Amino acid sequence: MAACGAYHTTAVSEEGDLWTWGKGDDGALGHNTRDHKLTPLRISHAQSFAGSRVVMSAAGSCKSAPGSGAPGSFHSAAVTEDGGVWTWGEGVDGRLGHGNEEDRLQPSKLGVENFAGNPVYMVACGGSHTAALAVGGRLWTWGSGFLGHNDKIKRLVPTRVEGAEYFSRARIATVAVGTAHTIAATTEGDVYTWGRGKYGRLGHGD
Repeated sequence: MAACGAYHTTAVSEEGDLWTWGKGDDGALGHNTRDHKLTPLRISHAQSFAGSRVVMSAAGSCKSAPGSGAPGSFHSAAVTEDGGVWTWGEGVDGRLGHGNEEDRLQPSKLGVENFAGNPVYMVACGGSHTAALAVGGRLWTWGSGFLGHNDKIKRLVPTRVEGAEYFSRARIATVAVGTAHTIAATTEGDVYTWGRGKYGRLGHGD
């Protein structure tokens, strides 16, 4: 399984190790450095993920600083077989979920306790926010901008998007995150979108 960000790539091997390459700004590659990597470099699950095999990864897209015209920074995430989420890279807006806005140059864990005791099985990274799906179809988001909480308040830690209010009590089956919007599909086959609607990216006819 592989994931592509704006300037970097992540891939999970059959052994449960993570491989990353590309632009290393802000520590997005997870090798405890900001250096770029021109070929895939392994992050061992035994050494960097507390011995738990990686089952999926996500690579964040790039968000430009307002008015700068220059590429912004990005982050990465992974899910391990114990249901934990690991994040690293650029920490502005709380997109890493650790309660602050500090960069992390190597994977740092958000355990099941951060998701009300529910193991996570899917994670997605956007430009300034992150989303995760936990067992039971529960959706959690953190960071800033397009979190689905009906406000524009920054969340520095994972916060549940309440299904009873927004998803007609249906469970979420999958989630994907763009630079400026989010999409979720329920087990009943309904699709929900939110975020920036420019170019009709939300699909609501406007």
